[in-house]
Amino acid sequence: MTWKCKNCRTESDDNVDVCWKCGYTQKGKPSYSDDIPTQRIVFDKYAGLRIIATLFNVMAWVVGLCSVLFSFIQFSHSSEESMIYGVTIIITGCVTVLGLIAFARILIVLVDIEKNTRK
Repeated sequence: MTWKCKNCRTESDDNVDVCWKCGYTQKGKPSYSDDIPTQRIVFDKYAGLRIIATLFNVMAWVVGLCSVLFSFIQFSHSSEESMIYGVTIIITGCVTVLGLIAFARILIVLVDIEKNTRK
C-alpha cells in the first residue's frame, strides 16, 4: 500500500515515513534528520547542476586540447608573428580552462554545502 506526499504529491510505500523525493513526512512536515536519504534528495534536486558542472569540465578539456593543437599549428610556422600568436593561444587557453574548471568546482561545492546543511 502507498501514501501520497502532501508536499510534492509523489507516492511512497507505507513502510517509509518520509517522502523519497522531497523529504516531507506523511503528515506534510519537513523532516531533515539523519534518518532520511539526504544524498538522494540532494542528488535528485540538483541533478541539473551536476550535469552542468560535468559539461563545464568537458568544455575545459576541449578548450585545452584545442588551444594546444592550434598553438602547435602556429609554432610550425617559422615567422616571429606566428610564435607570438602561439604563445597567446596557450596563455588564453590556460586562463579559459582554469575559469571553466573553477566554475564547475564552485557548482559542486554549492551542491555539497546544500547537502551538508540538510544533515
